[in-house]
Amino acid sequence: MDKIQELEEFAQLLVITTENIIKEVGDEAHLEAFGNVIEFRKNITLETDRGLVLMSVAYIDERLSVLLEKYFVDDKSIIQTLFDATGPLGTFSSKLKLAYGIGLLPKNVYTDCNKIRKIRNSFAHISKPISFEDEPIKSQTHSLILHGIDSHNRTKVRFTRSIMSILLVIENSIRTIKRCEPKKDFDIEMNKRAVNKIKEFYKEKDFGNIDEL
Repeated sequence: MDKIQELEEFAQLLVITTENIIKEVGDEAHLEAFGNVIEFRKNITLETDRGLVLMSVAYIDERLSVLLEKYFVDDKSIIQTLFDATGPLGTFSSKLKLAYGIGLLPKNVYTDCNKIRKIRNSFAHISKPISFEDEPIKSQTHSLILHGIDSHNRTKVRFTRSIMSILLVIENSIRTIKRCEPKKDFDIEMNKRAVNKIKEFYKEKDFGNIDEL
């Protein structure tokens, strides 16, 4: 059995194991919601270290966008502009800060996402071949906290498990979040009535003409 076949069989085993865990701790709705996470984990099994990191951050970025879009008011013409490249949510960092700031992500997930963003930058800005065992990437990865494993595990395993924890949290938030409702339109007629009342008061008190109101 060659290495690629071994990895493919491992990926399939991982998918089955993850599905069984989700079935035990949740319901079929959980399984459906987390299906894309399972598929993503399968897809990155054969990736290089650099490919794994770049794909992982890109995918977290995409899911953060979905999370925020589901939370914002339902006005696509306005909301979509927020995520434009030049918009206020055009970067991974800005989405991450907002998602944490409005209570959609727990602090430890926000913290690890920030560390993973720095790991991504380390891979992206070094042109030579590099792996999880090279510095500063190794130290950055060992500072992650969401992997839930002992320090003797390989650095790449710590990264991958942290990614999966982050994605499961985001997917659960997407599944359970309630969309914001827009405020009711300002009552223009009420404003007119208020202005008329003030005009009447001024007239009764002989304060003069205030038609400029």
